[in-house]
Amino acid sequence: ETYVVDKILDNELLEREELLRLPRVSSIFLLRDPERSLLSMYTHRIRLKIISDWPDALSYYEGRLERLARDARFIDDRRRSMLVLYEELIDRPRPCLDALGAFLDLRAPLPLTYGVHSFTGVDGLGDFSEHIKAGTIEKTPPPTEIRVPEDILSRGKAAYDDCVAELSALCTTVPTPWHSGTPPTGRTGAGWRASSAASSPAATSRAP
Repeated sequence: ETYVVDKILDNELLEREELLRLPRVSSIFLLRDPERSLLSMYTHRIRLKIISDWPDALSYYEGRLERLARDARFIDDRRRSMLVLYEELIDRPRPCLDALGAFLDLRAPLPLTYGVHSFTGVDGLGDFSEHIKAGTIEKTPPPTEIRVPEDILSRGKAAYDDCVAELSALCTTVPTPWHSGTPPTGRTGAGWRASSAASSPAATSRAP
């Protein structure tokens, strides 16, 4: 079997909304903590070009969260949509990857490591930070010389909390350590679309 993945980082990059309802396409919404998201966007504002100051970063972040919630409402099927929190993936990679594997009905566990290629970390082809070249999931410290203004952070947190609440009601979620339920069950023929607020969206479909 072959999986096709499309990572979507902007509201305008999804060609047609109807693609989200195709039987062989599933969606994974990856949400990152607002403080780290806003810090990342502001720190890389020159490279991103669409952001010049803190209000721009907040506006983009809020817009992405609104779009992700809208996409989840449009899909309206928790068997084909899943919410993953970035911090959970970093802090508890094994349970998160196992839940993703079950959701996608994979035959083998997802590894904790990944291949590094000549285009890994290249600007314009995805994550351009040095950390992506590690080949494994790792936690990185936030920049210490920059702080998100309190009013910007407060609005970002409110938008994040609203989005997490809505997606949690609409999508499959990763079981928490204290949750006694079973991991999400996959669906044969499911694909994968990962969407995120300041992280990433992606679309994966399983080809015959």
